[in-house]
Amino acid sequence: ILKGMAGRNFFFVSFKTGDLTLKVTGKCEKEEIWPHCPVEPFDPLAVAIPPLHDKLWLKPLKWNQGGYDAVFIDKESKLVRIVQVTRGNSHKLKFQYFCVLLTNLKAAKYDFKNVDICLVVPEEKKKNFRHSEEGSMSFPHTVRILYIGPLVPG
Repeated sequence: ILKGMAGRNFFFVSFKTGDLTLKVTGKCEKEEIWPHCPVEPFDPLAVAIPPLHDKLWLKPLKWNQGGYDAVFIDKESKLVRIVQVTRGNSHKLKFQYFCVLLTNLKAAKYDFKNVDICLVVPEEKKKNFRHSEEGSMSFPHTVRILYIGPLVPG
C-alpha cells in the first residue's frame, strides 16, 4: 500500500475500473466486495454533504483528514462505512473524528442505522497488526480489520 496521500488516492482510483475485493478475517476468512460507485469530494466539517446516490463514496477534501480516508454510504441498507487505509503495524482509531462526521450526516438528514469502521491493511501485516481505540462513540458501530493484497498501479 502506498503511503499518505498516494495511498488514499490509489484506494479511490481502484474503484474506477470496478469493485474492490478485500479479505475479512475472523473465525473464517472470506472475501468482501466493496462496490464501484460514484466518488464525491466533501468537507467533513460542513453539514452540506453531496447529494446522495443510492451508493456513494465520499472523499474528504483534505488528504490528511483526521481519523479516516474514505466514507461509503449505502442508502438502501442505511450503512455508513468509515475507512482508514494504513500500512503501519498498528493504528489508533480516534472516535472524535467519526462522531463529528456522523453528527453532520444526521444534521443533513441522512438516515443510517449501521456504522462500520474499517481499517484496510496490507495482507502481509495480518499476523502482527494491532489496533487501539481512543475516546468513545455514542453511535452503535462495529470495528473491522480488512486485508488487501498489494496495491500495484496498472
